[in-house]
Amino acid sequence: FRIAFRCEAQGWAWILEVSMSLLFVADLVLTFNTAYTSVDGGELVTARGAIASRYIRGWFCIDALSSVPVELIELALSDSEGGGVGASAYLPAFRLLRLLRLVRMLRLLKLGSYISRIEDQLDINLRPLKVIELVLQMLFFAHILACGWFLTTWLHDDGGDTDGVDEADEGLALRWIDTYDEGSARDGPAGRQYYLAFYWALTVVTAVNPIQPNNDVERNFLLATNLVNRLFFAYVIGKITGLIANLDRSQQKMDDKMDLVKEYLRWRG
Repeated sequence: FRIAFRCEAQGWAWILEVSMSLLFVADLVLTFNTAYTSVDGGELVTARGAIASRYIRGWFCIDALSSVPVELIELALSDSEGGGVGASAYLPAFRLLRLLRLVRMLRLLKLGSYISRIEDQLDINLRPLKVIELVLQMLFFAHILACGWFLTTWLHDDGGDTDGVDEADEGLALRWIDTYDEGSARDGPAGRQYYLAFYWALTVVTAVNPIQPNNDVERNFLLATNLVNRLFFAYVIGKITGLIANLDRSQQKMDDKMDLVKEYLRWRG
C-alpha cells in the first residue's frame, strides 16, 4: 500500500511499522535459539550448530530480508544527509524492501496443519475456520490486485504531477483514475483511491470488470489479472470441494462409531 499509493508512514503508523520491524528482528534471533524435532527419530535437537544449519537452509534468507528495519534506515539516512537530494536518491530502493515482508505470508501455508493438530488434541471441529481462512485469502488477493491496479496509474508516465487533462493535451493516454467516477480518485485522498481500486479488484475477482482500461499498461495488467484470477478461482473451488469432502468424511466417521456402539449394545443384550 505504501509503495503503490505513495503514502509515507507518519505518527502512530510509523511507530507501528518500526515495532513490527523490531519484532521481526527478535523473531530472527529467537529462531536461532529454538529447538526442533528431528524427522528421523522424533528427538528434540538442542545443539545450536544443528539449529543454525537447519534454519539457514530453510527460512533464514526470507526472514533476514523481511526483517530489515527499513523505517529506521530511512530515518538515519535522512538525518545524515540533512533530508537533501542525496538521501532521496537511494531511499526508494530501501522502500522496495517492504515488499519482501509479503514473503512472510507464506507461513500461513502452515495454518492448515496447525488447525488439524488442534482438532486432534482437543477433539473439536474447527472446519468453520477453513471458511474464514478462505474469505481472508480472497480479501488479501483483492488487496494485492488493488495495489497493483493503482500502480498502473503512474507506471506509464514520468512520475510527475501532471493531471489527466494535461496528459490528454500532450497526446498521452488517459489513466483509469482520470475517467472513472469523474476523476474523483485523481486528486482525491489515498483512502478514496484505495476504495475505488479495491472495488475494482473485488469485482474483477468475480469476473466483472467495472472499470475499463484506457492504455496498454492497464490492458496488460488486466490480462495478467484475468489469468491469475482463473487460477485463483480454481483454487477456491478446490478448497470448497475439499472442505465439503472433509465434512462428509467426519460424518461418515461418526456413523461408523455409532454402528460399533449399536453392535456392542446388541451383543450385550
